[in-house]
Amino acid sequence: YGDHRDLHSFPTRRSSDLSRTAERSEAQKDEFQRRLRVLEARVRQGQLEIDFLRNEKRKAQRRLTEVKADASQMRLANRQQKAELNRSRRLLLSMEARKL
Repeated sequence: YGDHRDLHSFPTRRSSDLSRTAERSEAQKDEFQRRLRVLEARVRQGQLEIDFLRNEKRKAQRRLTEVKADASQMRLANRQQKAELNRSRRLLLSMEARKL
């Protein structure tokens, strides 16, 4: 199996190296947590914007439905007025025809 001294040929870490690595890891963890909070805030903000836009869309759809209903009622009233005018014209014409 070879000389046991070969097992120690790799460089070993000193405790000061380990503490610096731990500090870097802690700093990276803090940075990742900060980034995660920023991303979560952006997601919440995006969800608020989506909710707002959905609400605006619903209001616009309701208003469109109301406008269509109003237009339909106006067309019906217009047809009724035209029918009434035509009846009045026919009545006048028949009355004039009787006079002659």
